[in-house]
Amino acid sequence: MWNMGVTFRAGPIPVLSAEASTAFHVTIHGFGDRCCGMTRNNTQEGTIEMAEKKGRDADSTQEPFVNEPSDLDELTHAELRLMYENAASSILFAKNIQWRSVGAALLVFAACIAIAVFTSADKSFANLLSLMTILLTIGVIFVLIMYQFWQYNEISRMNEIEKHFSTLYNSIRAVKSRREGTAHRYTLLTFMIIVVVLGAIVANIGIEQVRSAAAV
Repeated sequence: MWNMGVTFRAGPIPVLSAEASTAFHVTIHGFGDRCCGMTRNNTQEGTIEMAEKKGRDADSTQEPFVNEPSDLDELTHAELRLMYENAASSILFAKNIQWRSVGAALLVFAACIAIAVFTSADKSFANLLSLMTILLTIGVIFVLIMYQFWQYNEISRMNEIEKHFSTLYNSIRAVKSRREGTAHRYTLLTFMIIVVVLGAIVANIGIEQVRSAAAV
C-alpha cells in the first residue's frame, strides 16, 4: 500500500448545546409533520377524485328518465280519477268496518261475562251465553274475510286504472312493493281473527267459571 502522507487525527466529537439540540429536533419534527400532512392531503384528494369519477360513470351509464303522460282525453282521465278515489275510499271504509267489528265483538264478550256474573247464570243460561259467543265469533270472522275480499277487488281495480296514468306516477307508485302491501293486509287480517278467537275463548272460560261458582 502506498503511503500518501495523509494522517488522520481523531478529534473530539462536537456536542450541540441544549438550545441547538432543541432547535434541531423542532426542525426535524416540523419537516415530518409537513410530509405527513402532504401525504394525507394527497390521499384525500385521490379518494375524492375516485368518488367523483365513479359518480360520473354512473350518471353516464344511467339512462335519463323520460315522463310519458297519459294518452287519454280529459273527460276519460277525470272519470278514471273519480273511480280511483272511490276505490280508495271503499278500502278505507272496509278497513274501518273490520276494526269496528273486532271492537264490537270484544265488547259483546265482556257483556256476556258481566251478564253471567250479575245474574248468577245457571247451566242452561250459561250454555246459551256460550253458544252466543261462538256464533258471534263465526259471524265476525265471516265479516272480516268478506271485507278483505272487497278490499282485494278495489285494489285490483286501482291497479288497472294506474296502467293508464303517466310513467312518472307509476314509477313513484312502484316505490312500495305490492307484495309487501299484500303481506301487511293479510297479517292484520290474521291478527284480527286471532283477537276475536281469543276473546271468545276467554268469554267462554269466564262464563263456565261463573256457572260452576253458582252451582256450588
